[in-house]
Amino acid sequence: MSVILKSMAERSIDKTALNRIEAMLSNRLVKTIQLHKTVAVQIARGCPQGGVLSPLEWSIVVDILLWKLNNAYFNTQGNADDFVIMVVGKFQGTIWSNAKGLETSRILV
Repeated sequence: MSVILKSMAERSIDKTALNRIEAMLSNRLVKTIQLHKTVAVQIARGCPQGGVLSPLEWSIVVDILLWKLNNAYFNTQGNADDFVIMVVGKFQGTIWSNAKGLETSRILV
């Protein structure tokens, strides 16, 4: 199950809706033609660009990340498809130490 579908299931999204979203996310094919040669690639991850549900899918996944980071005492902000992690400290050494804590933590797993 993809991270998107797992995140939605954790939020008790209706099973029928999940099945439809799964159908939208699977079997995606991207094709390009260059110099009379066609290349096709199966897309297995991520939100479709321009998809009507893509902002919702992204927000649900990023919400979990922001929640985990905030609960680990990192100041995080999210807006649309962007987010920022702010590391604060009175001294440069404190800031580096706090930032290293983010790098080595299991928060994001």
